[in-house]
Amino acid sequence: MQRWAAFCAKHQLKSTRQRAVLVDVVLRSKGHFTLDDIFQIAVHELPSIGYATAYRTLRLLNEAELIAPIDLGDGLSRFELVRVEDHHDHIVCTDCGRVVEFVDPRIEALQDEVSAGLGFRLVSHRMDLRGRCLLADRCPHRVSPPPSYGG
Repeated sequence: MQRWAAFCAKHQLKSTRQRAVLVDVVLRSKGHFTLDDIFQIAVHELPSIGYATAYRTLRLLNEAELIAPIDLGDGLSRFELVRVEDHHDHIVCTDCGRVVEFVDPRIEALQDEVSAGLGFRLVSHRMDLRGRCLLADRCPHRVSPPPSYGG
């Protein structure tokens, strides 16, 4: 919450009850979420919250680097909390849409090594892999119809 307070002070943002509820809902969230997910919870807690306020608040949280957009290839705009101590990468099944979060110290070390070799000190990164889960048509995570993916 200190990072949010510092961001608001730096950008001279007003403190409103609606924004505070939205930020609290986001900070309590687990996993990946959409604007609609956050709005539905927040409006239940404070019915006067408007959709536009929710949209603007998520945009500000993204600018403050407290949340980050996640592209799971399903066309939905999703976000997740940015927690330095909780870094992870994603692999997404292009058939069923299942998302697996993982951490592999070998990959992390290799990224640091490559960055240093190119004259950089890595401060952050995002890795989202795409693949097909090995369960094929028996996958319990399969969505119907399968999502379409560009590229």
